[in-house]
Amino acid sequence: MLLIFLAANCAYYHTLSAGEIRSSGAVAALAIRTVAGAAASNSFSVLILISVLGSMNGLILTGPRVYYAMASDGLFPRAFEKLNHRYRTPMVALTVQGIWAAVLAFSGSYQQLLTNVIFTAWIFYGLAVAGVVVLRHRQPELKRPFLVPGYPWLSLMFCGAAVGLIVSTFIHQPRGSMIGIGLVASGLPLYFLLARGRTITL
Repeated sequence: MLLIFLAANCAYYHTLSAGEIRSSGAVAALAIRTVAGAAASNSFSVLILISVLGSMNGLILTGPRVYYAMASDGLFPRAFEKLNHRYRTPMVALTVQGIWAAVLAFSGSYQQLLTNVIFTAWIFYGLAVAGVVVLRHRQPELKRPFLVPGYPWLSLMFCGAAVGLIVSTFIHQPRGSMIGIGLVASGLPLYFLLARGRTITL
């Protein structure tokens, strides 16, 4: 995946100028249009749309089940634990997630939403990979069937890239970054209220 990402970016810079890349909201489609024409660019845009729909499908399926699991553990409102009797799906969680997604969609521009989501997501991506380094240092005796290639350097490089992306986004788009942090932080009071008196095991 990393090699594909690097290859794609090299292709963009080989095909387009730095100014064209900065001013474009769809770099991949612009690069295809420059090389192969409008018809190929439109076809590529359709493929991107299909990919986006597939990603949305995965997020819609997995997100509510996280809320369901948290509710089952007493770390989220119990209403999210309710299942549909016929389909055995977490309908309350699905419904609330759909309503919240609609509110966000009407609350601002696509760029603002992207900044809020990507910025906060990379905070947790970096923390997750940093957690691998910490746990392997603190608990070296545990059996680990999967070994990270290039450990620990590849993991540390990823953490550095995550920090760089977070800092860069915060510098260039402070308002959207603060909104993203605020949305995440708004869940902390609820978590501590529900987790009060409970022993959380990992």
